[in-house]
Amino acid sequence: MNLPQTSVFRSEDSKQIEGKALNMLIHNMTYHYTEVKVYEDGMVDCWGLVDLDGFKNKIKEGWIVTEIPEGGELSLPNVGILKVKESIHSFPTDDLVTLVEDTIAKLNGTYIEKSKICLEAYQAYLSEPTQENKEALRIAYEAVPRYERAYLGDQDVKDIPIRMAIYGEDEIENWSHRKAAKQMGLKKLPFIKLPWRKKV
Repeated sequence: MNLPQTSVFRSEDSKQIEGKALNMLIHNMTYHYTEVKVYEDGMVDCWGLVDLDGFKNKIKEGWIVTEIPEGGELSLPNVGILKVKESIHSFPTDDLVTLVEDTIAKLNGTYIEKSKICLEAYQAYLSEPTQENKEALRIAYEAVPRYERAYLGDQDVKDIPIRMAIYGEDEIENWSHRKAAKQMGLKKLPFIKLPWRKKV
């Protein structure tokens, strides 16, 4: 699911409250690809204004979803209703909550760049591949929302080198290039040269 953000505002008690509009799925009879508006005061408009806890409840109730089952109907603005032939899944709902929390933090100027912290931890591990630095890297990596982790590396390897450093070299089997090579029946599989000096 692509989640672009555009600026929105709402008025309350003669005060203008800034927000961002995120594209999400609302399940109301059919599945609607629509804007959910997140505001700096922590309120979320998902076809009704709720606070953050209320937004979490909307997810639990199945009002806000990240998956459309096979056979479900998807309503697209200015397009119409489409029948879904195969299940569509974007990312876990926990990450959706994180996205809203991060959006509120950005609107208030309190956002902490988790990806930057992770990359700094990775560089620290490359310089000194100790168990302590490895654990610090794991904590920093797992704090990054899953939908952002692929951007921790370049467009070819993505976050695979970091995952290999944390979880072991077998993580290379999750690399898209390696999976594709196996499906093609290639004998010589692509590999990633590990930059750290020694294993921990």
